[in-house]
Amino acid sequence: MSVSEKPDEEPQVGKVTHSREKSKIEFPYADIGVAEQLVTTLLNQGGGKATPTQLAAWMDISANGGTFRTRVSAARIFGFIETSRGSIEITDLGRDVVEGFSAASARVEAFLNVALFKALLEQNNGRILPPPSALENQIVECGVPFKQKERARQVFQKSAKIAGFIDVSSGRFVKPATHESIRRNDRPVDNEQDEDHGNKNRVEDTTFHPFIKGLLDELPGKEEFSNWRIEDQAEWLQTAAGIFKLMSKQQGRIKVTVETSKMTNPDQQCRPGSEFE
Repeated sequence: MSVSEKPDEEPQVGKVTHSREKSKIEFPYADIGVAEQLVTTLLNQGGGKATPTQLAAWMDISANGGTFRTRVSAARIFGFIETSRGSIEITDLGRDVVEGFSAASARVEAFLNVALFKALLEQNNGRILPPPSALENQIVECGVPFKQKERARQVFQKSAKIAGFIDVSSGRFVKPATHESIRRNDRPVDNEQDEDHGNKNRVEDTTFHPFIKGLLDELPGKEEFSNWRIEDQAEWLQTAAGIFKLMSKQQGRIKVTVETSKMTNPDQQCRPGSEFE
């Protein structure tokens, strides 16, 4: 029995081990919206600190599974959490993105914490992002192994959209305008001007819960809908189901099943009846 299989020990957290070629540049395997969901659960359920077993239970996934390790690793890379062998703890940046006083600024800072994303911004700043194949070539040139280029591109594009790096009017890839980050403990409560300024920064967070807003931001545009892979659709729906369960606190679990019998493209096929959880 290996050390990680001992029942009395906490699983390793913060790093994802892949049996593939090692990347020369750090990037997450889950997008910033997924990382934000994890840190919100950590803050709401554990006050900002938990063991891996506790956090995984609150997320209704296995602490020893790849899904949990991938999400914890992503949250760490974005700068939302700090990890040790037996502890996961929220950072100031993680609190900012959850508590909403400067969530937009926090997402921008978190996006730029990722070495790959920062490198791609330097290459494409102010331009419309190139087609997927060309973008994946850039990603490989940055140091990502060839076999991981598609996953890296998908996570990058989702994160860029959620963090506001895709300008809605022009479609160009550019750093959004942000205000100074205001920490909860440093935010003045007796200054009327600062209160009004803070309220203006929070307008986007008052319409929808951040989870819902992040989920809606991941929907493709109407021109891209026809190319939205069935696996990605199922992943979006299962993410929605997890968010609804967390917010409603209802018992039970919703499962999304992909039927592949009518698929003709072998690259898009998965096992018939496979379930996304």
